[in-house]
Amino acid sequence: MAPLKSPGSWQNLATSRAPCGPYTFQHALRPLGLKSLDATLFQDDDGAAYRVQDVEHRKVVVLELDADYTNATGRVACELHQSREGLAMFKWSGRYFL
Repeated sequence: MAPLKSPGSWQNLATSRAPCGPYTFQHALRPLGLKSLDATLFQDDDGAAYRVQDVEHRKVVVLELDADYTNATGRVACELHQSREGLAMFKWSGRYFL
């Protein structure tokens, strides 16, 4: 699986039916044109999915994902004007943690 684009903080998307692969490259993406450094995915209780990403060590952006999780819908769920690395989002007892 060779990346299509890697310079400039593009993200490569690959899919598999199993956690350990084999993976098939789908496409390179840069949601909303934002340079993403650290990114993670989060699925809420209602089934909505989000991409949580650091943008150039300036802010954290939470983007809503499309139904098949392969791209952002264009809707920014929220922006946190703080930089974070190694992002992980989860929900426990009705509270969100980042």
